[in-house]
Amino acid sequence: NGYSFVSVSDEAFIKSNFSIKPYHLVDIILGEEKTTPRLNDADGVEFEIYTPDFVRKVKEICKQNGNLLMTGAYVGTELVLNNDTALINFAGKVLHFKWRTNQASKEGKVYGASPRKTGFEGDYCFNVERDGDVYGAESPDGIEPADALTTTIFRYSENNVSAGVAFNGDYGSVTLGFPFETIQDQDARDTLMRQIIQFFENAKK
Repeated sequence: NGYSFVSVSDEAFIKSNFSIKPYHLVDIILGEEKTTPRLNDADGVEFEIYTPDFVRKVKEICKQNGNLLMTGAYVGTELVLNNDTALINFAGKVLHFKWRTNQASKEGKVYGASPRKTGFEGDYCFNVERDGDVYGAESPDGIEPADALTTTIFRYSENNVSAGVAFNGDYGSVTLGFPFETIQDQDARDTLMRQIIQFFENAKK
């Protein structure tokens, strides 16, 4: 889409000395990450999403009136698995979404639910199978707006469950319940990213 970008690991991103000031948009790629027991360690876990450092960094983006794109198959399920009231409250008040269900789609198809209001339109397919050029998201999340300022922007085609939400306020946020990178068609990925960027640009006007 004609924009320059840099990529960093999540370990680098959450460090206190990593500045997000130069960036118009922060794209957090969560894939299929979720809290998982560490092998051979009954007391340890790995692949947590909402660590204290992660939460602090996201709040920092919002306080600086930034734009945040977050996609992943377990963005909401992670909250329920850990049953953490504080994190559920964080998701609702800062990220503006609430979890509805996991395994929200078997077909891997979504459609734009509010083109006139937000500019998100079109039909998209993401991989849910083991084959393909990218891993399959077998258990994508259904997530819903947490407040009246947030809008459902995509729904799963097979059941109309909300698949993504967008918030436009002092900062902007878009959260999708499926991994962006599992959209296998390059043109489709380009189109969706263009709509996301345009949403943030229009929100600042």
